[in-house]
Amino acid sequence: MSKVHYDIGAYRPYLPIHPSIPSEIYKQFEVAHEAGDTDWEFTHYPNWTGPSDYKLDHDEPTNGLSPVWLRMPDDEDIQRTPIRNVTYDTWGPGVKSWSIAAQSHLSLLENLYFNNASAYYEALNEVWFTDYDRLSINMICVEANDILAQFPVDKDVVDEEWLTVALPKRLKKHVVVETRALAAHFAFSFQNAIEYTDVLNRYADYASKKACLNLYQFGIPIFGDIEVDVRPVHHSHPARISGGG
Repeated sequence: MSKVHYDIGAYRPYLPIHPSIPSEIYKQFEVAHEAGDTDWEFTHYPNWTGPSDYKLDHDEPTNGLSPVWLRMPDDEDIQRTPIRNVTYDTWGPGVKSWSIAAQSHLSLLENLYFNNASAYYEALNEVWFTDYDRLSINMICVEANDILAQFPVDKDVVDEEWLTVALPKRLKKHVVVETRALAAHFAFSFQNAIEYTDVLNRYADYASKKACLNLYQFGIPIFGDIEVDVRPVHHSHPARISGGG
């Protein structure tokens, strides 16, 4: 959906702190990140500054880049950010690029800050029939009987292709997208370099202030007898990312 969300204007322009900027200006934010003390609100940070011709390509490695990303001052600057290279393609940059993943999450956090979730569906605002295009299954609902009736399933099937293309064609049913539903998938295994950024720490801060309020104790929200550790990640011990499917 990255390409769709880009085309309808849901993305925002972000880039890592540029190395040409004197380190003392932004050092406080990188130190805070390394200590796991990261603020989720983009307004807590200054605007990005750097050379006017600088662009970050979607396939650049993290080498030499700051883990802290900043909002660019002009929305038109989005043409200098990784998302400009996104395509509507099963194996395109939206699936493989760590920097597009980072920009996706930072854009979502900014839209949440402005209570602007409608940025992802206002231009669509209807059920979308996919006409047997392959889609991500990171968030999908199915009729259990449709699946159980197919057992045993060939062990060599590709789950995503099977659930969104092969099975619907066999059943003469359609996969539909409810465009007003919104879920964030952190990263695919191809994008595990996102662990170098401060994105997960920003989510942890959002959770502590917005999602877990009364449950958050010493950085760990308690759900019944289950403890879920969402404490900020220290840069020296980055989070491990498991692949999506």
